Amino acid sequence: MKEKIREIEKALNCGCYHCALALALTIPDICGQVAYSNMKSRQDSSKRY
Repeated sequence: MKEKIREIEKALNCGCYHCALALALTIPDICGQVAYSNMKSRQDSSKRY
C-alpha cells in the first residue's frame, strides 16, 4: 500500500492528475479486499465498502 501511495504522489508531482486519481480510486477497493478477504463474489463487493 505504501508503494501505491508513493506512486500517487509521483504522479501528482509530475502533473499527471488523471493517473493519480485513477490510482487513488483503487485504494478503497484494496482496503476492502484486505479487510473482507472472505467475501469473493461480485455481490459481496458492495458490502466491502
